[in-house]
Parts: sequence; structure tokens; C-alpha cells
Amino acid sequence: MKNGFIRLLQLVFLSAAAMTALSCDGESGGGDLVEPSLPDAAFVLDAGAGSSAAATCTFADAWQAEPGSDAYEIAPASGAAGTFELVVRAKEANEAIREREESFTIQTGGSEKRLHIIQRGMPGIVPVSPTYTIAPDARSLEILLDANVAFSAESDADWVEVAEVKHSDPVLLQDGKTYSDSLRSSLTLRIGENREPRERTARLSLSGSAEPCLIEIRQSAPLTVEWDREFFRRTAIVRFTATWCHNCPLMATAIATVQQTLPERIIPISMHAINSEGGLAFYQVGRYEKLYDVGGYPTGVANNMAKIENERPVEALEAVIEAAVEEASADYPARTGISAHSQIVDNRLRVDVSVAVRQQDEYSICAFLLENSIVYSQSGITEDYVHDNVVRAVLTDELFGDPLPAAESREIVKYSIDSELPRSVVNPENLCVVIAVARPAAPEVQGVEKVIYLDLGTIWDNAVVLPANGFAALRYEE
Repeated sequence: MKNGFIRLLQLVFLSAAAMTALSCDGESGGGDLVEPSLPDAAFVLDAGAGSSAAATCTFADAWQAEPGSDAYEIAPASGAAGTFELVVRAKEANEAIREREESFTIQTGGSEKRLHIIQRGMPGIVPVSPTYTIAPDARSLEILLDANVAFSAESDADWVEVAEVKHSDPVLLQDGKTYSDSLRSSLTLRIGENREPRERTARLSLSGSAEPCLIEIRQSAPLTVEWDREFFRRTAIVRFTATWCHNCPLMATAIATVQQTLPERIIPISMHAINSEGGLAFYQVGRYEKLYDVGGYPTGVANNMAKIENERPVEALEAVIEAAVEEASADYPARTGISAHSQIVDNRLRVDVSVAVRQQDEYSICAFLLENSIVYSQSGITEDYVHDNVVRAVLTDELFGDPLPAAESREIVKYSIDSELPRSVVNPENLCVVIAVARPAAPEVQGVEKVIYLDLGTIWDNAVVLPANGFAALRYEE
């Protein structure tokens, strides 16, 4: 930490040097001035509202300042030929820790010059993520953060230890002379293996001349499997929908109702048509439409085998969905149990999955990245509609998933995914991950009326959903 503190002191001196001599002395009297005398350095303001910086400027002709942003005011804003003290004042505070950069132009004598404004950030320490979830056997963890002050790090748990602190090189701002006070820092933590039968939590405290910052580290419990107990069976339903589809909200309502009737049994996955609006379209939807022979919207497919088309009234559709879920639990009991945890760091998603295999088979894994709480208009709804479970990406092979390593009966198989977040994501905090495990099978039991059974060679044996910064534990039937 001593080296990091020295680095930050060096940055302060560099920034101070860039701020010197904002003013420039213009010539007075004795002939005509051809070029205006303007500052070469930026106007550097403090973070608070009302902070200002000034420079002395001389003009040979009438001049006018053209603001580039409403966040600042320039006084005076115009004048005749002569020498003026030009003052730039911030109308509002910069609450971020990174500098706010703006510019304005001076027009005089048929020429134009661009001048820079830099408003410093509030002293602070901002982690890329406030929480981290890690595996029970994790040995290290990298914490990323931005800070414009010196800081120290301390853990409240003996199983978390700060091993190394690194800082990025200082960044030159847009004026080409001033360096940013904010550095990207990384803390490498040594993690002890969790051998306790429960999850545990540590808090990393970052303190300095700014307000203290807390980072929560949650380590899941080691996976121990009770092989004589039956795994909890969930049904994942892919719902094909579109913003232009007047009847599509009907199926969403029916699924939500059955979710309340059969708690935690259903995991909805919403695939939007390629011509849906509002950034909701899923670019690979056509491949799934072809796979499931989707003839109209809405259509749902449960467990990769039971196609459900729209029904009216909504109560009839609810009955079909509920019967399909109950049939899966009764006649297709899960041979696999799933636990998983995930973490988003610096725009990348890491997912670690453990699959408990009760019976040997050729299993594959399908992973979907979903986003919730997207508000956009929907045909059939009179006001803005909240779209949930929207597919943003398929994290494995788009159709049949990635094969899991071969496993003997009563064995645990591990699988990891590392993927960059797609640009379509609106808010990473609203993301979740669905993991479905598939096995070779045909729908031998076909007992639900109005369901079209598909023989695609595989069925989804079980599924789980977890927050993109969270975990899901292995669960058993009661």
C-alpha cells in the first residue's frame, strides 16, 4: 500500500503542474494584434458546484465564447478588442470520481479556438462490483476499483488476505497536458478453502481520505450430495414473443400464475422475434423457431420437448402449462442436480457450474443470459410493459448445448463459462443466468392434452436460475 500511496502523491504533483499558468499576458498598445492571446492549458475546476478557474486573455477584435455544455458558465461571454479575465464557473458538482471534461470555443476575427474545461471528481473509492461470489475451492480473487485517493484495504475474516495491490498508469486527459487523478486499481486477494457446510461472508473495507467503501465477498459451501434424496425438478419454458404480438402477454400472464401455483418449478425464458422493437430482439431466434417448428406467436416449449400454443381463455392456457410442469416432475424426474455461482467483473461474466450426476449418461449443458425489468411498449397493453426474462445471449452452443465431461453414476461434474456481456444489455444489475442440463431421451409419456410433443433427441433433465452476481444451491424434493 505504501507504493500505491506514493504513486497517488506523484499524480497530485503532475496534475498541479498542468494547472499552473492558466493566464497568458497579452500585448497592450503599440500596434495591431493579429492573433488572440489565449491560454494553452485547460481551465481546471474543483469538484464542487460554483468552483471556478480564470485566465487573462487579450483579443485584437471583437470576440464571443460559445459554450459546449449547460453545466458551465463563461463570464464575460463576449466583448470588444482588449484584455479580459475570462472566468469559467461550474453550475453543478461533479459527483463522480473521474474528471468531467468539456470544452468551449472562442470566435474572433474570423478564427475559432477550442479551450478545454476539466472539473475534478469528488474524492472517492468506487469498486467495479460491490459484491463477489466465489467457489468454495477458490484460491484467489481479483477486486477491481477506481480511486482518486490513497487507500488501505482490510478484511474482517481470516480467510481473506490482501496479497498484492496494483495501479494503472496515469491517464492523460483530453487537453493533452493534465493527468487524471483517478486510477484503476486491482487488489489480489488470497482466499482460503471453505470446508464448512454453509456459505460464509467476508467484508473488505477500503478506507482513505474519502468515505470508507465496503466490498462483500460471499463464498459458497462445498457441494455435498445426498445421493439417496431426489433432486428438485424444475421446468424451463422457452416462450416466443414479440412487441408487435397482441396475444403474447396472455402466455406471460399464464406462466406467472402457474409460477405462484407451483413455486420455483418454472423458469421462463423469453425469446423475442427478430423484428421486435426496443432493443428486445434476439438475433439467433430464427434458429430456435426452426428447431421447434414455431408456427405463430406466442408459443412455449417446455423442457425441450413439450410445445404449448396459445389458448383462450387464459385459464385454459394455465391448465395446460401446469399439467406439463407436473408431468415433468412425475414422469421425468431429474437425474441431475445443479448448483452454480456467477460474477460480473469489468463487463465480463464468469459462471461456475457443478452438476451432480445420479445416473451415467451423455449430458450437455445449455446456458442463457437473461435480462429483467426492461420497460417498452407492447401490443395488447395500454401502457408501457415490463419485459422480463429477455434472452440477451446463449452462452453455450446455440441449440443443443455443450457436452459435459463424462461422469460415472453419483459423480460431480464441473463446468465454467467466461463471456463478455453483449452490447444489448441495458442494466447489468438486472441480469440472470439460466442453466439447463440435457440428456438423450424421447418424450415417452405424452399425457397432456393440447401439448405437441417434440422428439428432438434430447430433453432438459433439470434447470436452475441465478442472479448474474449470485449463486444457486443444490436443492432436493421435500
